[in-house]
Amino acid sequence: FSIRDTADSKTWGNQETKIYRKNLLNDEIIRIDGTNRGGYSSNPRTNSNGTKILFTSDLKLTTDNINANAIYLAGLDDGNTILINKKKDGTIFLSDYGWHADLSADGNIVVFQTGEAIDKSDTNGISDVYMKNIATSAITRISLNSNGGIYPFI
Repeated sequence: FSIRDTADSKTWGNQETKIYRKNLLNDEIIRIDGTNRGGYSSNPRTNSNGTKILFTSDLKLTTDNINANAIYLAGLDDGNTILINKKKDGTIFLSDYGWHADLSADGNIVVFQTGEAIDKSDTNGISDVYMKNIATSAITRISLNSNGGIYPFI
């Protein structure tokens, strides 16, 4: 399972939140969101066999040039962490509404909410829900009505 830990929760001073994974078979606990001090990582979601953890973080965890809160997928089976809020062409997008995301049981599909119109047909000017296929990097808008969408869940 994955957990979020808040450092310094006794004094509520310099807040740091980190993502950890605990292997229930051998009690091994490993930090998922790098080794940097500081930063805020939150909202962990784990696929069904525990090999992938989806989370948000303001830490720079990939070589992508991003200095903002982002969605990451850590592959514990291959050791790779990828940036989810990145289009197939390499363009990075952010979210004015914060991130709400979920991960499929097999770890190959991520759904997320963003206020940015990633799809050219997205003209409603409000937050929408998109789906990203990890294998192909294809991103599809799945909230197709004029009311947009929030809080996606698989």
